[in-house]
Amino acid sequence: MSYKSMFALNSIVMLLAGLAVLFVPEKILLQMGTSETYVSTILAVRFLGTAMITIGLLLWFVKDISDASAQKGLGFAMLASIFIAFVLTLIGSVSSTSVIRSNSWILIVVYALFSLGYGFLIFLKPKMKE
Repeated sequence: MSYKSMFALNSIVMLLAGLAVLFVPEKILLQMGTSETYVSTILAVRFLGTAMITIGLLLWFVKDISDASAQKGLGFAMLASIFIAFVLTLIGSVSSTSVIRSNSWILIVVYALFSLGYGFLIFLKPKMKE
């Protein structure tokens, strides 16, 4: 696995999820088990969708960067943000006042896989070359 393929895969996932959240936020919220779909919640979710689209587009355009230090820096940034999202998903799904009441396993698996992928590229792949 390379940074290029990881960035491309992450970009596609972010773009698809961002478009879904932007255009059909009510359906996405219902799939996650959130019964409260207030107007303000839908607007906030749409802002999340635009942020996801932005990150997806950025990853798509930086996937061809050949500078190793830039790749590693972007990998660290993505690992940090994905790990934080993973922790927030866990909090949102297992806390006593859980917001994500169903299908949180999908988000947990996606975040875990991307965390493992970026962790591999940053920490293990350089050691494999030695």
